[in-house]
Amino acid sequence: MNASNRIWAIGPQLAETLIDGGLRRAQLAQARAAYDITVDNYRQTVLSGFGQVEDQLVTLRFLQKQRSSRKPRWPPPSRRKNSR
Repeated sequence: MNASNRIWAIGPQLAETLIDGGLRRAQLAQARAAYDITVDNYRQTVLSGFGQVEDQLVTLRFLQKQRSSRKPRWPPPSRRKNSR
């Protein structure tokens, strides 16, 4: 195969790669959009998890305060002597 034949054989492939009608640019934009959606979903999942942990910590603190504010009953009813 001589040089001119090679150019004619490679030319259409090169032109197809260079002039694709914006297909690769559109595919890249689509891939970036899909990536952005995935990142947003992950961010929302992490924030939701942090919110749930925070809610549970608030509940725990509330229950601890409630428990510590109760009057201690000592000895417990099960250990008290009968006063008959």
